[in-house]
Amino acid sequence: KSLELVRIAALVAVGGAVPSYGSQADAALNAGATAAEIVDVLVGIVPIVGLPCAVAEAPKLALALGYDVDDALEHQSDT
Repeated sequence: KSLELVRIAALVAVGGAVPSYGSQADAALNAGATAAEIVDVLVGIVPIVGLPCAVAEAPKLALALGYDVDDALEHQSDT
């Protein structure tokens, strides 16, 4: 589980591709990590990679966890 979470941190640091996030998030979940723990990785590495990097990568990670940020923003503007 720890290795899979570290790999997610590495993806954030290097600006990984969307498919990489999907497969790595699946691997982390299969290893027993929760979605909350995966998000905690993103938050935890902000001091290392910087806030702009974390914010840029967050939608990719969200999509890998089944959350479509663009769709959510679109629905928010409808209300």
